[in-house]
Amino acid sequence: MGCTLLFKGDRAYLKLAHQALETGQPIVKTQLNPRIHGFHRIQERLRNHGIRLLTFTDSVKHLPLPEKPELHLLSGAEWHEDPFQCWSTSGLIQVYRPASQWQTQRDRWQFITQMNLTSDSLLKLSTGEYLWFAADQFYELSPDAASLAMFWIDQQAGLPLRVTWDERPGRLNLQGTVLPSSYAQWLWRLSKPDPDQPRTRLFEPSQRAIVRQALTQLGCSLV
Repeated sequence: MGCTLLFKGDRAYLKLAHQALETGQPIVKTQLNPRIHGFHRIQERLRNHGIRLLTFTDSVKHLPLPEKPELHLLSGAEWHEDPFQCWSTSGLIQVYRPASQWQTQRDRWQFITQMNLTSDSLLKLSTGEYLWFAADQFYELSPDAASLAMFWIDQQAGLPLRVTWDERPGRLNLQGTVLPSSYAQWLWRLSKPDPDQPRTRLFEPSQRAIVRQALTQLGCSLV
């Protein structure tokens, strides 16, 4: 079975790509069907013409992976007040703690008391700040660092976040889901809004595989 490649970038190289891969197609086509076979042969042919071949995995490598906040990187971000003793936040603190694969991201936030606090916990205050608790110290996190920590916690719990993905129309429903800004901005650039549903994006067929790859890298389960 042959493969199909999607050409992106400087169109001055498009004709060369067709020639290198012996497609026999009109040189304006950006979906290329090589007549030669084998990933490494295709890659070498393109390289010889100054064209780089990227896999879907290569294309999403620039997006950050879920990660646990590292204490040595949080130096200077210590939260010196105990949020459980502060009048503005006491009794209104939530912890991100997945308990079921069926939970939405919103439902994974639960109100917590200091008695139930454990190390390596992600907290959200009613005032909007995110805190990481580890080694008996609270640290303030940026929204992006908190988002990546959420997906890391999902992985540690073995409970990946379920995201609604309708393959045939290429519809991604992100209602109630907060993604790291790098993922959100990247997905928004690739897609169009669904006029009938807020926070729902529509992807062309040529973009759907890479979208699946990126969301899988983040740790989502597409359903």
